Amino acid sequence: VTNTPWGDAVLFQFDPNGDALPNKPLHVSPFTPMQASWTLRTRISPSKLFVHVTVVEHGAESPLLTACLEGDVDAQFPQVPN
Repeated sequence: VTNTPWGDAVLFQFDPNGDALPNKPLHVSPFTPMQASWTLRTRISPSKLFVHVTVVEHGAESPLLTACLEGDVDAQFPQVPN
């Protein structure tokens, strides 16, 4: 994750076979409070990778942000077993 206006970057390590709630160690957006919770969900098939990110503000009932990514798996890189 990068925060382009401030020039910082951080890598999130998480279990690709489950949900993860990483701590947010940097300010990503002026519109997303530092107290917001992140949920990362992934699904990996032999040919596709799916990533779903949800950001929920503390105490809110609905997500502040939801983003999805679908990409092709590169055969030259080993996969994490499901």
